[in-house]
Amino acid sequence: MIQETILSSLIFNESYARKVIPYLKKEYFADIGEQVIHKLIRDHFIKYNKSPTIESITVDLENSSLIEPVYNASVEVLKNLKPQEVDEAWLVDNTEEFCKRQAFFNAVEKCANLLQEKKTDSYGKGLDFMQEAMAVTFDTHIGHDYFEDVEDRFRFYHQKTDHLPCDLDLFNKVTDGGFVNKSMTVFLAPTGIGKSLFLCHFAAAFLAQGKNVLYITMEMPEEKIAERIDANLLDVPLIDLKNLEHSGFMNRMNRVKKKVAGRLVIKEYPSRQAHAGHFRHLINELKLKKKFIPDVIMVDYLGITASATLGKASGLYEYQKVVSEEIRGLGLEFNCRIFTAAQVNREGTKEADFSHTDIADSWGITNSADYIYGIMSTEELEKRLQIKIKRLKDRYMDYITWYPSFLVGIDRGKMRLFNLDDGADTPDEIEVANITDENDNYKSKFSKLINN
Repeated sequence: MIQETILSSLIFNESYARKVIPYLKKEYFADIGEQVIHKLIRDHFIKYNKSPTIESITVDLENSSLIEPVYNASVEVLKNLKPQEVDEAWLVDNTEEFCKRQAFFNAVEKCANLLQEKKTDSYGKGLDFMQEAMAVTFDTHIGHDYFEDVEDRFRFYHQKTDHLPCDLDLFNKVTDGGFVNKSMTVFLAPTGIGKSLFLCHFAAAFLAQGKNVLYITMEMPEEKIAERIDANLLDVPLIDLKNLEHSGFMNRMNRVKKKVAGRLVIKEYPSRQAHAGHFRHLINELKLKKKFIPDVIMVDYLGITASATLGKASGLYEYQKVVSEEIRGLGLEFNCRIFTAAQVNREGTKEADFSHTDIADSWGITNSADYIYGIMSTEELEKRLQIKIKRLKDRYMDYITWYPSFLVGIDRGKMRLFNLDDGADTPDEIEVANITDENDNYKSKFSKLINN
């Protein structure tokens, strides 16, 4: 039996033991005696940093306070442990398979118990049990050795990073080609300036690129978010959508559908009641029921998202910091990018310019975000159909001295942002810019766009 080989090798093969002890769990062993012996071996290894001997386990067993049936079962297991002549690599692989199989079996058993309890509101836990079981794997990488792994490091320097570009040239410029995968981007703005507009525009832009976008809204109904994205993609002002006849609307939608390979799902949750656990359950359901796996997740927005782990009695700083960490964790877990927004506080609302210290709910959000962009507007900018973007944080690029701020065009009627070099049909006062990477005079020519 593989269990006997595993327990024997934990004692007689220390190299093997060091590789697998972090992943072996007591509940993977069905026999109570095997569970006891595994625990004694593990406890000894953790305390003395080496494998125990048969003799030391025998002494520990004799000194234990186990009831007689459990003690006798443990003695029988220990009697059968002896050196095993097996290939270590083979044994590590088979130990991993054993752990996966037992974890899956235990998850199924827990799901069966939920059915017996007949509490339908607890059935959602079954997905969590199965997800945890399917995530069991051995990670044998224990760190980067500075000198031994120099070749790996060189390859890392020259590998192409997975960036997701958007349709706004200056965003692509300042992110060196697009947003890094598994990152979280936060748009920071006062009320009414355009947080949701930005999220809707980026959702439409990524959808048009053929990406799958999940838009989670806790502020507006699903239909209102879809309406904004309709205005953007159908090129119809928001106020005129209601005036479209059915045939005209469907024809426009069909033309968009033919051009767009991506999919968009919009899900509404009650404000301040939904958390990362609900979103994780939704993503798993979409994968199972619709074969939908998001490339991008929009969360509208952080300040009205609940925490999956902390109670509301926690301090605001800690609470919002944990919320942002949980949301960013979804990007890591599901291999996608997160876009969300946060509100500025009262002091920030009073200013035409603000910083990340003006986040309303918690400065802790700053620690979790990879990109933070302040969205700023003035009466003059509104007249020129422009909006200012201030780079407040960029985990991957210099955001303090290199393009700390820039302008993009904004069409609030169509819920759309645009490059200023695409502004031929806009008022004359909008400065037209030909933004290309090939232009050597880029920085000087468009200095008016910077720090405006």
